[in-house]
Amino acid sequence: MKSLRPLERGDLEQVAALFLRVVRPGAGDSVAETAAYFERTTLDHPWADPDIPSLVFVDDRGTIAGFVGSYVTRMRLDGDSVRAACPGNLVADPEAPAVAPGALLLREHFNGPQDVTFVDTLGEPSRAMWEALGGDTAWLGAVSWVRVFRPLRLAYARFVHPRRLRAATFVLSPVFASFDAAARTVWPNLLRPSSPPTTARPLDPKVMAAKLPRLTAAMRLYPDYDERYLAWLLAELATPRRRGTLVGRLVCDGERVLGWYVYFLKPGGISRVLQIMGNEQDIGLVVDHLFYDAETGGTAALEGRIEPRLLAPLARRRCILRHTAAAGIHSKNHEILAAAFSRRSVFTRMDSEYWPIPPRRL
Repeated sequence: MKSLRPLERGDLEQVAALFLRVVRPGAGDSVAETAAYFERTTLDHPWADPDIPSLVFVDDRGTIAGFVGSYVTRMRLDGDSVRAACPGNLVADPEAPAVAPGALLLREHFNGPQDVTFVDTLGEPSRAMWEALGGDTAWLGAVSWVRVFRPLRLAYARFVHPRRLRAATFVLSPVFASFDAAARTVWPNLLRPSSPPTTARPLDPKVMAAKLPRLTAAMRLYPDYDERYLAWLLAELATPRRRGTLVGRLVCDGERVLGWYVYFLKPGGISRVLQIMGNEQDIGLVVDHLFYDAETGGTAALEGRIEPRLLAPLARRRCILRHTAAAGIHSKNHEILAAAFSRRSVFTRMDSEYWPIPPRRL
């Protein structure tokens, strides 16, 4: 008999095998390592909520034919606590007969007790299913920003297959370096950010949790971090992965913390930004330090998702905009929806299903 039920520890190996078979066929990733990752980030997540569990779809044979992870986030709306959840790693057996496990799992997740459901990366088929189930699409979240530092390396990283990229980079590296050096000489203001007037120090979960209320004072909807959760999350993000090496800095003016940034640094490639935090007055200085840090680290370009609060500082800093996967939101609370679509909200990749994807073998 077909059923939907919460994920149990005994399901993890089947879930991992299904994920690798459907999402990463032929990749050679370890089932045991993938199962351990799902265990850490779903069942052992510090904010895991038994009322909003990860779910599995079990077919007539008792085999798991679908899975959706539930990544719970604590937020505040106008100072009041909000339960938020992100469905991630949604996977369904394409050979499941006469059923649509993905749609059933997502509908069941929507029916949970959370106040709002977010998702950061909706492809076109997923968006159609999301909207059919009553969710809204945040079209501004379908735009990403790119800051270019090394144009030839960026073009190669963007348009050449990763395996060819790894094989050819060693041979072509001097060519890349020569071309990009010439371009940065001709257009220094365009490709080379100036040294910022601020200083930086490593991220500290205790400081981040203490400074967050001041940095989000003008926001209506924002994350409600605590020190324990941030320590766990930063440790998890720091595990080796193909996206790059985790870099995070507290940006300071003397002893005053202006904000912070978190991103995956990929020298010679595209570095992905997870979070930029700061108040309206200082966030431009945080962005400036981020750009300088990433360029100094050798990245070809930085890429991040557009948020309403970031539009002005990014527009003034020579960023390119491009279409990407849309963001989605589902809530019956109209105040949450109004806040989420406004510039007075903070919802980043660090708070979504964007990061909890099993790391691939390096």
